[in-house]
Amino acid sequence: MKSIIIYVNIILITIFSSCSTTLNDKKNTNCGISITQFLENDSTRLQVSERANGVIIQLVDKSNDSETLGSYHFYPNGNLKSYKFLTSATKYSYNEEYDSTGNITSIEGSPLLLHLFRKIDSSIVRFTFFFSTLNKEYKNIIIKTNIGVEFNAELLSNVVFTNIKSVTFNLPVAKNFKDVVIYTNCELINTCLNKQWALKDTATFKDASL
Repeated sequence: MKSIIIYVNIILITIFSSCSTTLNDKKNTNCGISITQFLENDSTRLQVSERANGVIIQLVDKSNDSETLGSYHFYPNGNLKSYKFLTSATKYSYNEEYDSTGNITSIEGSPLLLHLFRKIDSSIVRFTFFFSTLNKEYKNIIIKTNIGVEFNAELLSNVVFTNIKSVTFNLPVAKNFKDVVIYTNCELINTCLNKQWALKDTATFKDASL
């Protein structure tokens, strides 16, 4: 048995609905989070990665995989500058940028950060999907497959990565793994922008192997 993390070889299609709903007609772009808050909440799961003039400017998740982790960059005043989910030493699959006062300025990538899978036995493959929860909430998560499996997913806090929740499920697709397609649909609420989107994600594994 071996575990495989695939980034390049999985075809992922993520669609945000072009129309968003502003909740309660109120927009709050100031989402300032200080390094003190991160350390108070997750000091046992974060480690200092970089300092400048004695000041911490980067924290990263304490992960067994030194390249797959969340990375938090900070301004000299201690406020969050960016959050990136790294998939290698030089690449990220997701990025949020903030100005020095806490206003969100840009978002790149999908908050459905990562699709992991591993073969359990001759028939079963276990999948784990990871969702960013930094200033985010999710509702009505439905996972469907092209083999007729459909269920409502419940997100659980991840024990390794900070500000991430995940869902794990098994499928009997080891023998036809390359043909499986997994669709994820849910409502995504950005609690910083006070907006709601429809998140649709499709994962296929034609070039992957167990």
